[in-house]
Amino acid sequence: MTYLMNIIHGLLEQAVQSYAQGELAVSEARCKSVLQMAPAAADALNLLGLIAGDRGQDEAAERFFRDAQRADPEHPGPWINLGMLLRRKSRLEEALACYDNAIRLHASLASVHFNRANLLEQMQRLEEAEAAYLRAIELEPGDVAAYNNCGALLWKNKRFEDSLPFFERALALEPGNAEAWLNKGSSLKDLGRIDEALEAFAEARRLRPAFSEASFNLACSLHAMGKVDEALAAYAEARNDPAGFAEATWNEALCRLLKGDYAEGWRLYESRWLSCRFPPPRQFPQPLWAGEADLAGKTILLHAEQGFGDAIQFVRYAPLVAERGARVILAAHSELIPLFESVEGAAAVLNDKETLPAFDLHCPLMSLPRAFRTELDTIPARASYLAVTPPRRTVWQARLQDLSAGLRIGLAWAGNPANVEDAKRSMPLAALEPLLRACQASGSTIVSLQKALTEDDRERLEAFGGRDFAADRNDFLDTAALVEQLDLVISVDSAAAHLAGALGKPVWIALCTTADWRWLQERSDSPWYPSARLFRQTQAGDWSGVVAQLVVALAGFRP
Repeated sequence: MTYLMNIIHGLLEQAVQSYAQGELAVSEARCKSVLQMAPAAADALNLLGLIAGDRGQDEAAERFFRDAQRADPEHPGPWINLGMLLRRKSRLEEALACYDNAIRLHASLASVHFNRANLLEQMQRLEEAEAAYLRAIELEPGDVAAYNNCGALLWKNKRFEDSLPFFERALALEPGNAEAWLNKGSSLKDLGRIDEALEAFAEARRLRPAFSEASFNLACSLHAMGKVDEALAAYAEARNDPAGFAEATWNEALCRLLKGDYAEGWRLYESRWLSCRFPPPRQFPQPLWAGEADLAGKTILLHAEQGFGDAIQFVRYAPLVAERGARVILAAHSELIPLFESVEGAAAVLNDKETLPAFDLHCPLMSLPRAFRTELDTIPARASYLAVTPPRRTVWQARLQDLSAGLRIGLAWAGNPANVEDAKRSMPLAALEPLLRACQASGSTIVSLQKALTEDDRERLEAFGGRDFAADRNDFLDTAALVEQLDLVISVDSAAAHLAGALGKPVWIALCTTADWRWLQERSDSPWYPSARLFRQTQAGDWSGVVAQLVVALAGFRP
């Protein structure tokens, strides 16, 4: 018996060695020789499962792994390998059960905890995934991948500060790990530590010269710093990689628009449909109008996209489309429909969820600048292009008649929290206290334009004599009627700013250092809105300078 066991053991060692060298047929033959002598040899069955998996024979691989489990229920290997196979086949719950069984049998295998963490992350069970990564690190403190993956998980959950030590530990263990440098740079960028982020991305590119993701992130950081030409060069590098082409092209479009290069910017802006940040475009059997086709006698559908502010900004093109002889149908968010019924040239305004009438052509609103070959000096910038209906005007005149005789100032300090840039573009109401104080001292009344208030914000607003009419506003026509009764609107980059500009109301817009492309660079005016004045941060995250400028400007404001 001992002699036979020695032969089996020797054949298994040779089979493992052959497998490691990529000699699958040789390894398979040796495993089968083992099974002729010992039909329940779990190691041989397990190895045959690996061989079948490598050949793409997943069903056979699963049978071998399950046979190995039956042959030796206490052997963790078949559970681990079956778990990996099932995960690859998207049978995630079954895969997790396999990893759990492997851990029950051998709790100190760091690699199993690591694989289990990856799986839990894929299943969006993020707290459990974090715990599994930490257990893997505890068992194998030198595992660079575990540190890197755990840090990346924290980064995805916007725990940027928490993620940094994991990347730094990974780099202490392996200074040449380009992926860890990339991840460290991403956390630093999101913490606003842009100079350090640039260094990290540059090191990632030095270590891996064709690392398009590092080039892309470097470009984004340069873009955020306003170093547009350097950013464009890095985006060009990132676009060389097909895997990163869509995001790099989309971000290059934003960079060119920020610079004022509208000819190339609008062309590249069409790449937004390929970006992961956007849903696929609406599909219609009718052709897309790109500016060339004759519109005389045709019906065209102009459909809104992205946010409320975007729709408000670009609906200005509807009259130009109508001037070309088209019958214009507007499809927009339901909250915008009553307001958009005032758009000149719109024959019909519909909810974008409704069944649409017949039309010949279509165009997304934000593709219209390209269709009209818009340049900085040809922006259709009428003083106002939206209007309030007389009945709504009467209602809101009555609602505001008890306000004091001083200035009426609309205030919007936060945009849509779902916007990926909202943390940068919005500010807490507390940051505006110097302005609130100045308004109260001058006899002016602050009117909130926020959709909803927190209890803290409501108390702060009321402490300075501010008013809130959110409960009375059912759609954007109500908000427009309210804005029409004000002397001035002060807003962050939100729909309120676009609405005020579209109504021709004086609007002061507070912008973060990484302001959106539509506000261009180093300008205090806007070619899109003649009534707008821009107030820009000089230091990321610090609104105090902007608020101080607003207080000074308000002292000299006359409606």
